[in-house]
Amino acid sequence: VVNSFEEDAYLFMSTKNGMINKIPVNLFKKIRATGLKAILLKPGDELLGAHYTVKDEHIMLVAQNGKAIKFLESDVRERFRGTLGVKGINLSGKTKLISILKPIDGEIITVTENGYGNRVSVENYNTQKRGGVGVIGIKTSKRNGQVVGAVNVNENDQIIMITNKGKTIKIAVSDMPIIGRNTQGVRLQVLQDDEKLVAISTETIVNDE
Repeated sequence: VVNSFEEDAYLFMSTKNGMINKIPVNLFKKIRATGLKAILLKPGDELLGAHYTVKDEHIMLVAQNGKAIKFLESDVRERFRGTLGVKGINLSGKTKLISILKPIDGEIITVTENGYGNRVSVENYNTQKRGGVGVIGIKTSKRNGQVVGAVNVNENDQIIMITNKGKTIKIAVSDMPIIGRNTQGVRLQVLQDDEKLVAISTETIVNDE
């Protein structure tokens, strides 16, 4: 959601191949019926996501191999729309990014395809410079499989996980222990032999009292 078109606000984008771009939102004030080109993509790359940012907010990129990098959006120079951008994280082999977050406080929950995950304090991820290899947020192994998503949560949230069989699982964040990163995490859901987690989202628990 674009809250305003103020001078120091940006549309911060990331691609699945780890490229990032930071475009002033005021360049999107007047959008033609045919649309505007926001970012230039290399062949085989795709847009992963975008956030509305202002000065000195943090961005976190999370990859399939469990690596994550957190940096200040102010470390990235603003560009004109329709440009290629710069490298946000150095990915190895065919690894892809799976989440772009704008962490504020609370914790990061990272979930793997085989039903495991960890809940780690945002402060446990040191601020780095963009373009590095990042740090291990969760270990990927034969037990865990690859990472399918990460979300920024607080105590009053719950996570929603979806499997490749269309099953939806909800877990209260407060039911998960806060542990360190670079761990294998805990089991969140028992899956069938041919079942995998494919997506994760979050929602705030509303108290009706």
